[in-house]
Amino acid sequence: SRERGLTVIHAPEMWALGYTGYGQKAFVADTGVDPSHPALEFQYNGFLSNDHDSWFSFSDREKPFDCDRHGTHVAGTILGLDRNTNDTIGVAFNATWIAGGILCGIGTEDNIGAFEWAMDPDNNPETTEDMPDVINNSWYDPSLGELDCYSIYVPVLEALEAAGIVVVFSAGNEGPEPGTITQPHNINIHEVNAFTVGALNGNNPAHPIASFSSIGPSHCEGEGSIKIKPEVSAPGMAVRSCIPFGQYGYLSGTSMAAPHVSGAILLLKEAFPYLGAKDLKLALYHSCTDLGEPGEDNTFGMGIINVYAAYEYLKNLGYLPVDPVLANDVMLLEIRHALMACEGTLYPYILVENAGVDTLRQFEVIINTINFSDTRLWQGNLAPGAKEYIQLPHINVPPGEHALTVNLEKPNGIDDLKPLNNGKKLKLNVTERVRQLSDFELNENICINSSLILQSPVIEGIKYTTNWYDALYEGNLIYNGNSIKINSYNEKKSFYAEIIYRDKTGVIKGTEDAGSYEDKNGDGLKFDANSQFTLDTMTVYSNEIGIREFYLYNAEGDSINSTKKYLNKIGANVLKMNMLIPAGKNYTLLKKEGKPIFASNSEIVFPFSSSQDIVSITSGIVDGETSNVYKYFYDWKISYAEPCGRIPYTINVRKDSVVGKADFVFSSDTLVIPDQNTLVINDLSERALAYLWNMGDGYSYNTPSVEHTYTNEGKYEVNLQIIDENDCVVSKSSLILVSQITSVSAEEKQPSFQITAYPNPVSGTLNIETENPSDAPIMLELNDINGRILRSVILSKGTRTYQMSMHDLTQGIYFLKVHSGTEVMSIRVVKI
Repeated sequence: SRERGLTVIHAPEMWALGYTGYGQKAFVADTGVDPSHPALEFQYNGFLSNDHDSWFSFSDREKPFDCDRHGTHVAGTILGLDRNTNDTIGVAFNATWIAGGILCGIGTEDNIGAFEWAMDPDNNPETTEDMPDVINNSWYDPSLGELDCYSIYVPVLEALEAAGIVVVFSAGNEGPEPGTITQPHNINIHEVNAFTVGALNGNNPAHPIASFSSIGPSHCEGEGSIKIKPEVSAPGMAVRSCIPFGQYGYLSGTSMAAPHVSGAILLLKEAFPYLGAKDLKLALYHSCTDLGEPGEDNTFGMGIINVYAAYEYLKNLGYLPVDPVLANDVMLLEIRHALMACEGTLYPYILVENAGVDTLRQFEVIINTINFSDTRLWQGNLAPGAKEYIQLPHINVPPGEHALTVNLEKPNGIDDLKPLNNGKKLKLNVTERVRQLSDFELNENICINSSLILQSPVIEGIKYTTNWYDALYEGNLIYNGNSIKINSYNEKKSFYAEIIYRDKTGVIKGTEDAGSYEDKNGDGLKFDANSQFTLDTMTVYSNEIGIREFYLYNAEGDSINSTKKYLNKIGANVLKMNMLIPAGKNYTLLKKEGKPIFASNSEIVFPFSSSQDIVSITSGIVDGETSNVYKYFYDWKISYAEPCGRIPYTINVRKDSVVGKADFVFSSDTLVIPDQNTLVINDLSERALAYLWNMGDGYSYNTPSVEHTYTNEGKYEVNLQIIDENDCVVSKSSLILVSQITSVSAEEKQPSFQITAYPNPVSGTLNIETENPSDAPIMLELNDINGRILRSVILSKGTRTYQMSMHDLTQGIYFLKVHSGTEVMSIRVVKI
């Protein structure tokens, strides 16, 4: 997809010529930039150089981050592109970015410091390639008042222009009254310095000015064009771009208009790399499409920019553009790897693109990491514009965090004249974790018309499900389930199993735990994430109904997620968090605002870790310091993908045809533990020479008929695969439902309340009737077989009738738990 604003400034015409920003660099002086965003991560200059000359900050933060979301959005409009989805949100998507978190700082000092840094980012006066080509400034300095005309910004802007760096400012959002240009954008050294951008509506064909866009004239001295502000206009209404954590969103403001101009400068600089900053600005200035009053005005300036018209303008002045198209040009888009490198081994892939006009038949791949360096020759056929994943050799490395560097050279045996997009670096956590492998044994028996069942590995001691994809990375989700039935293909085919674990960690609060309800803010828990995971739910305990607010911080103290939750009952509240948390150390989850929740006041022994050590809660946080007191957040339920990556299953098809048939019948479709939990299967298969049964609970058989006893309730898929007389595999599967009659404790056998639930089995609405002579309220909880709470309601004293909808639930076993004071009873409910 392509954002509307890119079209209205005529960026696609420049792309069609081959100008995409290659070799150019933007400095985003803003709130910082999220370097992990998929539309920005591959354009970060730090991959080619280092963080030191790619990130400016007065703080001790050594790597880019965004203290808000503003800078990430701005960067996306300048050069954003998600290469996996071709979601094009940026003007110059093959350019690179450097950034500074100046809006996270103290004002003028940060702003001037960033400008000075931009003239020598690598602190080496002998080099110039470290300098940006454009600095985007979507901010204003309120401390100046009307002193910007004679402020320190004036000589700094003169120096930047002399150094060849284009400085772009947003006009401000103080419109629509005249004279509302914000500081220091009133500066008018000449007609394009300062170069200030107004915001218009690029989604409306008439391109009206935005009501908030600041209006000229400048309050600095001058006349004619020198006095008029802004210089140009660009789309700034409802602009879609990046926001942190891989998301996208719409923002409005002159802050969104300025990066369209910065991106246009990068395209022109690629075409005319020998021109100075003033020449490039004048080209955009004089080639605008006039809007509003005829000629230059204090609303639109010269009008809306047209980058293609600016390109033609420069050509008409006699400037010759550099040819952007090469016959041989290989581009390294990314290095791909599983979340974790397991068994002390790196097993990377690279995604390459043929950016030239000739078919790529070979190039060199240079690989470097700790104790390993190698050059491999890739040979094949890659058409112009085509992309391909290439598997690199497995590399044995010691456990720890290591960087893998890959560079591509010599496309079709000649030097690549565009080497800046040929290299990438990826940091990986190398562990001794054992990789899960496919146990598919029938690859030699797949024939034309075969039906077969692929089974994900059996993993003991943890709940999990499996997503099946058609690609090792990204791809299409084909099916969800621990086994998948497929028909064979006429050629080799691969499927990829992604195991999703469901685990838990943290303290489970006991009824007698010592503690109190606290409205104190800023306390919580500290934890490590050894691989990316999702915090699905956690339990907090309340003595008041109302809102609570929770914040997640990374090790640097940045807020990376927050949520407000309305606790609608007294006692236990299971909160749906749905927080995706990347791998990292020293996260803190804190209560920040709202009514009290329960906190322990007893010291305990940390850590509390999930079963596979993906998450480890390492301490409590009290008054900003670590503590052995467990605070607030109980019974974490988490989920995560297998860190070692998806598991490949490759299907090789023989030319023989199936002649057999797999078939069977169950003795019953439903079993009950403990007395009626044995399944008898009668075989009805035809022309079968061998059998392979999978019972769905880790047990398998190889006899024609089966008698199997289930020991745990659940829904199981029974799979049969036979080998027929042609040595071909053919399969059938069917579901068996296993429920359990639960016994009650002595305390539960004589409850003081009565309850009836009907109809049971139920297909739609479950009618619940209760009679409760005590003063205690009755709480109803509907749980699935994994213990997750699906429904919750509190009924007051006396006889009550409650109707619970079951329409949206899948068929299976559920448990209605009834709490009254310290008494509990449970009713098994079957949804049909």
